[in-house]
Amino acid sequence: MKREWLVKTLALGIVVLFIVSGETSAFNVNQDDKSYTTTDNHPPGAPNIRILGGSTFMKPGIHEFKFKAIDPDGDNISYEIDWGDGYYEWTDWYASGEEITRNHSYPVCATYVMIAKATDIHNATGDGAGMMIVIPKSKQIINLPFLHFLKQFQYVFATFKYFFNWR
Repeated sequence: MKREWLVKTLALGIVVLFIVSGETSAFNVNQDDKSYTTTDNHPPGAPNIRILGGSTFMKPGIHEFKFKAIDPDGDNISYEIDWGDGYYEWTDWYASGEEITRNHSYPVCATYVMIAKATDIHNATGDGAGMMIVIPKSKQIINLPFLHFLKQFQYVFATFKYFFNWR
């Protein structure tokens, strides 16, 4: 029989030690009547991420994102958002399945990978969901006749590349 020590810190800094035999389950505190129960806890699913406007190609500026995750146990959820530009955000607690809105600014033309994860009130973290955000350079000039020419005569492009040392 396998024995493990489970340590939990309760309110007021009281440390409680438990010897758990066999299969380990999560130790939960019922917030309504402060009774202690043991239950199995499941992590929330990966968040569904939507962008107001629907496109991942956008202009520089502030954009609105919507997040929604469902916890199979119905626990409240907090979102951890890595915006992909060096900024991270932890949200407040929300009901499972509630869609939340967050705004974020992408002022620089670049490609970003945003990742969001949901964590329930028992600290179980689900899988992450990602989205690639592209802020292209404005007013790119495309010379369609020249591109069509290069497509028709691909060897000409190879010759240009050789003579002009294009890499």
